[in-house]
Amino acid sequence: MVIAKIPKRGNSSDKIPIEIKSYGGINTLPSRQLGQPSAGKNFYTKNGELYTRPGLLEIDNPPSLSSPIYAIHSCKQAQLTERLIVQSGSELHHRPDELGSWSLVDSGISGYAYGNVWREHLVLSFGSTVLDYGIETASASDLRGGATDMPGCLFTATWKDYLWTIPGPNWAPAYKTQFNGYQYVWDDELEEYTEEIVDRDIIVWPEDFNVPMSDGSSLMAAFPFSSSLFCITGKSTWHIYGDNEDNFEVHQGSHVGAYENGEFCPAALVSDMPMWIGNDYKIYRYTGSVVEPVSQPIDKILQEEFSVVGLKPRAYGLDNKFWLFLLRNILIAQTTETSTKCLVFDPAEGEWFLYEFAGHIISAGEYDGKILLGTKDGRVLYMNDVDTDDSEDITTSLTIGPADMQARKIKAKTFYLTAEAESDFTVDVYTQCDSEAEVSQGYITFNADTLVIEDIRLNSVSGQNVSVRIETTDRINKLQKAELTVIPKRLK
Repeated sequence: MVIAKIPKRGNSSDKIPIEIKSYGGINTLPSRQLGQPSAGKNFYTKNGELYTRPGLLEIDNPPSLSSPIYAIHSCKQAQLTERLIVQSGSELHHRPDELGSWSLVDSGISGYAYGNVWREHLVLSFGSTVLDYGIETASASDLRGGATDMPGCLFTATWKDYLWTIPGPNWAPAYKTQFNGYQYVWDDELEEYTEEIVDRDIIVWPEDFNVPMSDGSSLMAAFPFSSSLFCITGKSTWHIYGDNEDNFEVHQGSHVGAYENGEFCPAALVSDMPMWIGNDYKIYRYTGSVVEPVSQPIDKILQEEFSVVGLKPRAYGLDNKFWLFLLRNILIAQTTETSTKCLVFDPAEGEWFLYEFAGHIISAGEYDGKILLGTKDGRVLYMNDVDTDDSEDITTSLTIGPADMQARKIKAKTFYLTAEAESDFTVDVYTQCDSEAEVSQGYITFNADTLVIEDIRLNSVSGQNVSVRIETTDRINKLQKAELTVIPKRLK
């Protein structure tokens, strides 16, 4: 709750400014800063200035598909065009170059593709199926077919030039990670392999090349971090140290586990720091020395979302930020959502933002420097500086306050906004006092290429707690400051 300072001297007619000198992200805590909205959506801040989030456009030359886009991945190597791969229903399609046509890579798959690069391979794991997509060849092969002993896994990780399996809760043994072995020199005379190593091999998986984490829960994620492979189970964090199968060893870290999601990885690497959904529905990150909670400003939102049956959270690291998509009805074929919520944490700003996209978003990825989103109705969209989500208006809103003066009744008189608009936009202004109904106060308009302070007189705004909400379907840009002037009334 915003608490304004009361002057030691003066009478009840003194106007007191409640100043917001910069903006931050959503914060539902009573201890939030003045510029952190208590509610709102579809905005982000940069250096304390507030902007409407980018909109969505359908990608050029989309695949002619109608099945849900369950996964989006990209990969590239030096002197090669970046590849774009999407999972549509039970099929895997790719576009080997930006201007090329889409083609089928594989079919008959189930699950949700999780991608990880090992050398020149994009490893796509689905659980029972693990595919090796050759970045150079732009073709796929089955890593679990034939003579290979690779275990089933929901996810994989790369560390120390080994490929590590992450089983998740559905694949036994769920408590250990396994890593690949070596290709050895073949002796034609002896007709057997020698002990001389040629190289590490993606299809060789010795049974004893594994590291267990025995806390009674499933291994859910792993990321290379400094000198260790940082692992997260349903109950704990762990560190694997060493250089090879002769000296790999594991040490338990914190007792903060991950949400044991049966479909999606609950963690992502963001600005080189692992972040994850905890088994208590809060968000944590590992700094290199400690595991710390970072979701305090939005814990109330998280608890509300997780209280609804059927939530399927899906975590990504996109554009150096943590994205948590709050998915619903992804598994019910006949049901689609009209909008999709996503909570975004920006480590550079240290703030949380709530995005609400039009349409039923179920996957995300990055390609050609853009964030891509996949929909349940089979479309691939990309984020761009447009005013709509694929022709649907984007509503930006933020609530400032409630403002409080130590139980005094206050009367709000004027609301000021400062912006250095890059394009014209208008915001509607609403106020609310205590538990009364919200009241429309009119609108404020900004013109492009001018730094201005605009104000609006407030009518019938009196109570112990006063909130101001602004809302628009225009694109807000460079909103910098705000001020609410109030008159405190004498205590009886």
